[in-house]
Amino acid sequence: MISLKATATTGLVLSTLIAAGVALAAPAGSATVLFAGGTSGTLGRLIPDDLFGTRASCLGGAYSGDEFSVVDYPASLWPITGLCDPAIGTSVDIGTAHLIAAVKSTPGPLVVAGVSQGAMVVQDAAAVLNEDPTVPSSTTFIIIGDPNLGAGKGLYGITLPILDYTPRPLPETRFSTLVIVNEYDGWADPIAHPWNLLTGLNALMALIYVHPYAHNSDLSTVPPQNVVTVTNGQGGTTSTYFVPTEQLPLTMPLRQLGLPAEFVDGVDDVLRPIIDAGYDRAPTAGPVATTGKRPTAVGAVSRRLRETPTAASRPLDGGTGNAPQIARTPRRDGPAAPATASARTADSSSRPVAAGRSGRR
Repeated sequence: MISLKATATTGLVLSTLIAAGVALAAPAGSATVLFAGGTSGTLGRLIPDDLFGTRASCLGGAYSGDEFSVVDYPASLWPITGLCDPAIGTSVDIGTAHLIAAVKSTPGPLVVAGVSQGAMVVQDAAAVLNEDPTVPSSTTFIIIGDPNLGAGKGLYGITLPILDYTPRPLPETRFSTLVIVNEYDGWADPIAHPWNLLTGLNALMALIYVHPYAHNSDLSTVPPQNVVTVTNGQGGTTSTYFVPTEQLPLTMPLRQLGLPAEFVDGVDDVLRPIIDAGYDRAPTAGPVATTGKRPTAVGAVSRRLRETPTAASRPLDGGTGNAPQIARTPRRDGPAAPATASARTADSSSRPVAAGRSGRR
């Protein structure tokens, strides 16, 4: 089994370097996956390879049989990942150049995927490759936990000096693109009302309990109401999967301390409506959401902190713009980390499909 290195940037860094096989709508082993991992840098060398999942758990294990190649780039966030590491802007630029070169030199069909900082790399590479007629329109791009689409959403066009980076929106391309957003992910799920302190605290905790595991989401468990697909003027499609998170990240320490699940579930029931009020879940505003007793951004529950978390699913609210009412699956014993969509076995043949494309040249 090939393991993944994941570390995510919270104030320490925990994100993901994943060796993942991801080929949409194509038979196992028929595609090549080019994967850009998340923030790691020098600090990431101290993180065990399988801490946040393995190749078999990536996207529920749906693509573990495909050929893959991990893109080499700094994946750094100076000064957090190392005093000698480049700033994130430089890191993303290097990763983009390396990914573009890999796409042009690798036979298809191709799937190009990235998580966290790697999603920023994939986003930039897609914009450049869109102008190259030698790159087939059937190439699929998968963007997981992209900070540009969450925390950076209100900063488009503004250069952040210490990061040496300018946040930008998702480019319009002729390709099929999948965007995966896990509920409450402090990097990828944008907060509409930042003055809601509980919403902010919960999002910060999600940087530990949700963001590092976003790549484990099983898209086959995401209900249709939580998938929004749009077609642009170039004929490309963008399908956004909103993956609900089963337990509130804010109360996960209580579960890990061993408090009764029934007690913590009750606390979640009280806090969740307040936290959800900090988001705008109107369908026209972006990914759809849900609320209810419990359920997910993608999946099932993990048995321990080192194992893959999963999430449950919820139906769409009426689109009023108010805190949505999420229908959740029956309660289960609390996991060591919040659940995100049910993980699959590595030999699963069912895969999420990029709308309108076969994934082949």
